[in-house]
Amino acid sequence: MKNFKELRRCSLFSKSFYAYLTVICQGAHGYFDELVRWRTEITELLSRSTQKESQIEKYIARRCSKIPRAETEQEKFDPLYWRLLVYEMLFMWNALNSCHASTLQAIVQDCGKPPEELNEPSIGLGRLILGAALVCLKRYEEAIRAFRDCIEARTDEGVELPQDVHISAFAHYELAMLLLRKEDDDEDEGEAREEAKRLLVYAQLNYKSFDFDNRINVRIHSVLRKLN
Repeated sequence: MKNFKELRRCSLFSKSFYAYLTVICQGAHGYFDELVRWRTEITELLSRSTQKESQIEKYIARRCSKIPRAETEQEKFDPLYWRLLVYEMLFMWNALNSCHASTLQAIVQDCGKPPEELNEPSIGLGRLILGAALVCLKRYEEAIRAFRDCIEARTDEGVELPQDVHISAFAHYELAMLLLRKEDDDEDEGEAREEAKRLLVYAQLNYKSFDFDNRINVRIHSVLRKLN
C-alpha cells in the first residue's frame, strides 16, 4: 500500500488508478479510517485528469460509487466487500491466472459463500470471480455452474439489471468459452456449441459501453467468425 501511495504521488500515468489500488487494498486489510477521504481525493484527481476518456479512468470513475461517501454506509466497511473489488481488478487485468493455487483457493472460498453472506459491491460479481478462479484451477464443471449462477443473479423477474453490465457481458463470454471446450465430448458437442454461440451473440447485441468493452468485443467477434 505504501508503494501504491508512492506511485500515486509520482505517476504521470494515472494518479487516480494508484489511489484506487490503495483504497481497495486498505479496505481488504480492514483499514477503514481513510475510506471517505479517499473517495474525495479520487474524485478530485479524476476531475483534474487530462485522460478522462481513457478506459482506465472510466473504470475508476465508475468505481467511485463503491467507495463510501460517509461513515454511515456500514455495508462498505467489510473486508470481504473490498477483497471482491481486489479480485475484480485481478480479473479485469487478466492477472488471476498468475495467482498461486493457494491464493486461488482463498478466492474460491470467499466468492463461494452463499449469496446472503456475500457482501457484493456489484450484484453477480462474486459468482463471476468464482467462475474465473475455478477455470484457473481447471475445475471446469464448477466454473460453468458459477457463471450460470452469475447470469441468473443479474436478472430480476426476467429483466436484466442495468448497473455494472460488464459482469453480465464477461459472464456470457466466459461461459461460452467453457461450453466450447465441450467440443471434445461428441455427445454434448452440438448442443454446447449452439448455446455458446447464442451467449456470444446475445452479449454482442445487448451489452454496450461497459468496462473494457473493446477488449471483449474483439474476442467475441473473433470467436463468432470461427463458429460461422
